[in-house]
Amino acid sequence: MRRIFVTVAILALQLSAGRVVAATYYVDGSNSSASDSNSGSSSSPWKTIGKANQSVSPGDTVYIKQGTYNEGITPRISGTASQRITYRNFGTDKVLITETTRGILLVGKSYITVQGIDFYHLDGFMWLESATNNTIAYCKFDLMRSSSQWTGSRIRKGSRYNWIHHCQFSKWGYYTTDDENVVLDIGDEYSTTDQTSFNLLEDSVLFHGGHHVLGVYGSFNVIRRNYFHNENWSSGHGDRNIMMHGYDSNSGNNLIEHNRIFFSGEPPDDVGSSGMALITKKNIVRFNYFHQNNTPGIMMGIVDEYFTVPCFNKIYNNTFHKNGYNTAAGSEKRSAIGFAVWTGSKQIVSNAVVNNLFWDHTKSYGTYNVSLANQRIEGNWEQTSDPKFVDITSPTNPTNASLPNFSLRSDSPCIDTGVHLARVASSSGSGTSFRLNDAGYFCDGWGVIEGDVIQFAGTTQRAQITQIDPATQTVTVDRSVNWTQNQGVSIAYEGSAPDKGAFEFGSSAKPAPPSNLRITQASPN
Repeated sequence: MRRIFVTVAILALQLSAGRVVAATYYVDGSNSSASDSNSGSSSSPWKTIGKANQSVSPGDTVYIKQGTYNEGITPRISGTASQRITYRNFGTDKVLITETTRGILLVGKSYITVQGIDFYHLDGFMWLESATNNTIAYCKFDLMRSSSQWTGSRIRKGSRYNWIHHCQFSKWGYYTTDDENVVLDIGDEYSTTDQTSFNLLEDSVLFHGGHHVLGVYGSFNVIRRNYFHNENWSSGHGDRNIMMHGYDSNSGNNLIEHNRIFFSGEPPDDVGSSGMALITKKNIVRFNYFHQNNTPGIMMGIVDEYFTVPCFNKIYNNTFHKNGYNTAAGSEKRSAIGFAVWTGSKQIVSNAVVNNLFWDHTKSYGTYNVSLANQRIEGNWEQTSDPKFVDITSPTNPTNASLPNFSLRSDSPCIDTGVHLARVASSSGSGTSFRLNDAGYFCDGWGVIEGDVIQFAGTTQRAQITQIDPATQTVTVDRSVNWTQNQGVSIAYEGSAPDKGAFEFGSSAKPAPPSNLRITQASPN
């Protein structure tokens, strides 16, 4: 009798705490014996993804076997931090979701992982709304079916801490007398309250949009190690790659780093397009390659009706090659970087352009009603002589992200000739916290990625930033360091000083990231 009582008590405890054991389910749409009335086991699989959507609980994994499915991934509930819900292809099976309305629809859902699935010819690809802590990895999203939705994929309505990596997003747009539709937007350009932030997009390929390929309208989002291109691909037209706009209340303060931003095209409604339209404030744009964009690699241009003005941006250690080649464009657009106030009385001020490498442009900077004296322009390679890249002569095409090879040869004049980004404002001393004259060059990772590794001028001292207080310009690092007042501080570098451009000659691996990141950096299974 006592044994029965204990058994019942344990069962009641398990039920009150929720299901303890996670389940593994299988969907096999090509299997004639599969049925949604089956158990969902490997030997008795379900027929549809819809059955899985209605059946999953936290901790469950759904393996989808090879085949073509006309239904999307829309789980009824969320996972939890310790028990994610996972949808993925079985083994190396090719899984295609096509000819339906939405590929992935996560509204108010959290802790969902979708991995290894292809989405093709849909009315909407990846929609994350009020969604947090989701992971979309190793997926392919290609070719819109309907132009009724402006964005093919979207992360918005306060979505946070979503991790998108090793994906392809492509062919969401078309051209008539105007440029229509976009591939992926993060945030809502026309909202003053949408706090979409702390999302990470990395190691992906994005191309062939209408108005743009990627829109970044939120704050504290990280865009890194991606390849963008938007050459003339539809009806003889292409357009810009990245659009950064929005309101001051909920945009800016994003990190754009280690991307290749290539081949912007010629839209039907304007003379050329830039690699990046940078219109918001306090962004860090660093270690990117801008190559063969129709007008500037970066265009900071505004008209009176824009919601914000590009000020206090830190643009450093980027490589610009052969941008602004459109001879029909205005003078401010025939350059590597453009600054323009086309209409209105707003002012573009206090942007930093430091340690960039400019090569093979008509000019490095183009201006229209903007004074370069109101910006920090320092330490750049101003097309003085050949920077000696490894390979910029081999034929290139948009489908090959490996060329040109902008690594520096050992005899490059750009090695060890950069300037330091900031200087120590604190009195000379030691410890783990100190003030800088401008901490805006650096990032503590925002709980999304690893914090920057910095180095002090004239020493080999390196430390990883764990926190930045922008109000006091105070930086906290992970180990005790020594400093002197006015000592230079930069991102960790090799040699006697930072290099110019996106490539640091002889660079080595950085310290491991901290363990308390909100977005887990481990590779998926």
